[in-house]
Amino acid sequence: MVGSKDGARWCASASKLTYEFTDEFTDEFTDEFTDEFTDEFTDEFTYEFTDEFTDEFTDEFTDESILLPESV
Repeated sequence: MVGSKDGARWCASASKLTYEFTDEFTDEFTDEFTDEFTDEFTDEFTYEFTDEFTDEFTDEFTDESILLPESV
């Protein structure tokens, strides 16, 4: 009987710890991952890709469209 009370307490403690860990870890991980990944990805993708694409496209398009035939 004593063993079953200890087992029940241990199970209750383990369940509580598991719940707390899961809840805290999930919340923290989700918040941190979401914030960091979203900010980092958005910044990098938006600025780097947009700037690079815009610069390259603009340069190439401008260079191509300005070129005149040599006979002109």
